[in-house]
Amino acid sequence: PMEGVAMHHQGRRVSASSRAAADRICKLLRWTRKEDHLESYLCLPGWGGVNHFAARSSFLGRLESLSPLQRYRHFRSEVFEIVTIGPNFYEKSESLFSDLMEQNKGEEEMFQIIVSWSTEIISDRSMYLKELIPAQEDDLAYYCVVRIVQSPSLARLFSITVDFHGEINAEQRLAVLFSLKENLKG
Repeated sequence: PMEGVAMHHQGRRVSASSRAAADRICKLLRWTRKEDHLESYLCLPGWGGVNHFAARSSFLGRLESLSPLQRYRHFRSEVFEIVTIGPNFYEKSESLFSDLMEQNKGEEEMFQIIVSWSTEIISDRSMYLKELIPAQEDDLAYYCVVRIVQSPSLARLFSITVDFHGEINAEQRLAVLFSLKENLKG
């Protein structure tokens, strides 16, 4: 309908502004329903005999395609940064970037450690899944997604974001982060 033209509903006139408000409310309700459906999909039940964490599963593909807003809404995130400077991440060097001309063995080692620490690779060298508590017949699976982003300006600087799904308290999240950091320290 054209703007400003009144419509009739059950014999009554409905203004364009009322119609626009109703359309916005319907759009919000559709978005809420869609996000609730996504939340139920992200909460993996322990029944059905389906291995959602299997390589190339539709579930892992869906995790990879989440938007930043969806990750913010459905996950609790913790972020830390790491600099790879050689064979050992924390070795002392004259300058943090003195070995720029050498091959970055620390980067390869970092990815190898994350692969061995994780349960499954979602996208090699960028996204991994760690199953924290396996699904039970009467409970959900608890897991985290590890995302790695290389700094656009410093090749040896990486941001690691750990997105937790499920009712995982702060103590459990810190324990998972500590485990990952300890593995990276070597």
